[in-house]
Amino acid sequence: TLLSIMADAKTALGNRNAETGSDAVAVLGTGSFGQALAKRLEKGGVKVVLGSRNPGKLESGLASLNHEYVINTRNIIILAVPFNFVSSLPLDKLSPHQIVVDCSNRKHTCKLDEMSQAENLQAMLPPGCVVVKCFNTLSAYELESRSSGGRELPLASDSREAKYAVSRLVERIGFRASDFGS
Repeated sequence: TLLSIMADAKTALGNRNAETGSDAVAVLGTGSFGQALAKRLEKGGVKVVLGSRNPGKLESGLASLNHEYVINTRNIIILAVPFNFVSSLPLDKLSPHQIVVDCSNRKHTCKLDEMSQAENLQAMLPPGCVVVKCFNTLSAYELESRSSGGRELPLASDSREAKYAVSRLVERIGFRASDFGS
């Protein structure tokens, strides 16, 4: 049942601090997409902290903190950076049971014998961390527009608890999550 999934997710995620769970996330990346996603999440009532390699106040008025600090304050980490920069993030500082959301898109079609970007990301993470592929079908422009129309956003993960937690974020920003499996 939905209630048991919620209880499983809460148990699996643990208690990092008072601002954890699906109501508190970190967005790593302060480009147009990262900022637009952070603003949209905040409008949906989600506590958001932005992580940047150059922390400080942004032109948009948002503030950002260093990546390592941000990673240690949230259970859900959204990577809003190009995939070729993911390896420069302090992913080794993640703790078991943290959810990492991959928003990236490939530049070419994945060959049959080739791992997906989400699989490559999972291989970079410490044991116990979970990857969810989501938000990669959105643009900064769409996030900044007032209406979402409630369209579906695909999400995929090997963890049903992580998919549930991220689907709640999708709903908070006015979209509907569509489970694309693992």
